[in-house]
Amino acid sequence: MPSYRIRRTTDSRKRGRLTGTDANASFRIMRTTRRDLSTALMLGAILPTLYGCLRGGEGAKTSDVGDRLRPFVSVDASTGKRYCQVCAFGGRPTLMAVFDLDDPDAIENLSTIQGVLDDQRGLTAFALFGRFHDRALAGPADLAEARRNLNQRIETLALTFPVTILPASLTPSEALLYRPYGERFDLPASGTILLAAADNRVRFKDRLSRSGAAARLKRAAAQLF
Repeated sequence: MPSYRIRRTTDSRKRGRLTGTDANASFRIMRTTRRDLSTALMLGAILPTLYGCLRGGEGAKTSDVGDRLRPFVSVDASTGKRYCQVCAFGGRPTLMAVFDLDDPDAIENLSTIQGVLDDQRGLTAFALFGRFHDRALAGPADLAEARRNLNQRIETLALTFPVTILPASLTPSEALLYRPYGERFDLPASGTILLAAADNRVRFKDRLSRSGAAARLKRAAAQLF
């Protein structure tokens, strides 16, 4: 049987000191641990928001104060990216506005929303365009043409919030996570605005075409902070 000897150091300056190999191993362990901890913290912050957003699709349709903004897929008019804007703004006060693509007051209303954002830092907003049929918003048949026309109308507004378009249908992968907008919202008129707190609960609803709506919106937004 082979014999083994434990090597001890007699130099007090070297006692307890790690060798170069041991030091490198310890550093790798510490670095991995910090990375794993950072990842866990990041997932801990993201997953509840994502889970809460997807679960927000349960229950009745969003139609009035007290309801929650529910997740749905929209298309960014400028980039063509498909995503859930409600989820993207999760955890922050959000203003949502719906418009018909042919609404002649939409451009002025978008400018009004921008003014509210300029006055109320911390508030997020997005606009959703589509076509109203029988008091229900649906996606345009030609999404590319709708994007082109809408971008031409808003290009001079210098908006700082997303302008989106409702797609006519969901992709198979989207349908696994989201339900169609029409099953989640009941907002039958163009120019309708919903103002929700950080918990996605709607605190204010109005139509921007109504007299004094802009002033009421500004007051309601200020009360969220």
